Amino acid sequence: MNKTRLTDAIRRIGVKSGDKLVLHSSFKSLQFDGTPAEACEAFMDCVTEKGTLMMVTHTYCFKNKPDAEKIYDRTTTRSEVGAMSDAFFRLPGVLRSLHPTHSVAAWGGGAQEYLAGHHRGEAMGKTSPLHKIFQEDCKILMVGCSLTSCTAFHVAEFLAEVPYLTVHYDPSWGREADFLDELGVRTTYHFHTVPGCSHGFVKAGPELLGRKIMEQASLRGENTLMLRGKDAIETVAARLRKAPFFFKDRDKKCRHCAGTFLLNESTPKEV
Repeated sequence: MNKTRLTDAIRRIGVKSGDKLVLHSSFKSLQFDGTPAEACEAFMDCVTEKGTLMMVTHTYCFKNKPDAEKIYDRTTTRSEVGAMSDAFFRLPGVLRSLHPTHSVAAWGGGAQEYLAGHHRGEAMGKTSPLHKIFQEDCKILMVGCSLTSCTAFHVAEFLAEVPYLTVHYDPSWGREADFLDELGVRTTYHFHTVPGCSHGFVKAGPELLGRKIMEQASLRGENTLMLRGKDAIETVAARLRKAPFFFKDRDKKCRHCAGTFLLNESTPKEV
């Protein structure tokens, strides 16, 4: 699949000029005859500058994480969540937030406003780029990846005020991260909440499909999901308000899930 055919396929599944699109992708699944940057440009060509293209570019640069960069630099630090996200933030005109572990990149209308102040609040909180864009009519596109990659559901966890927001994904990484601010000055970010395990996010699938908030699609034979962003977040948040531990599994191999269940068991139950 070349760039022209990819652009046609993206438009065929309903992405159009002016759309606000949050994209998660598996570059390998596209079998694309080109670079990750060129694949990103195909999506940019579809939404145009009248719309917005947003991708998460998480780095997990926790100060004590052994294999992480010690200082996050938004202009150079590699995205750890896919080849296309790593290529995207390097393209001309694309902006990237200053959050040192859970940065987001955006291009098009409103990009600067969405990203502003991300490093001054919680990674997925009410001042985060994802929360801001989900207040509007936007789409989430999962190309070749499952709902386990749908970072938006971390926003739903925050909105639902689930009790495990402060449980660290890996406590050994610590609760600090250093980054270069707007002036290039080394600054330390202190964590209160930390996005945790996402393996349980697939549990939201049946309800979202049943309500027609999520649809199955494909660009070139891969499994792709299209979600109405605002409706998806509101639906998942409502589910979590009723069942705060809905996404969690008793998996001894997952430190975060184990930690949340210890929290659950220590929480007084209503009689």
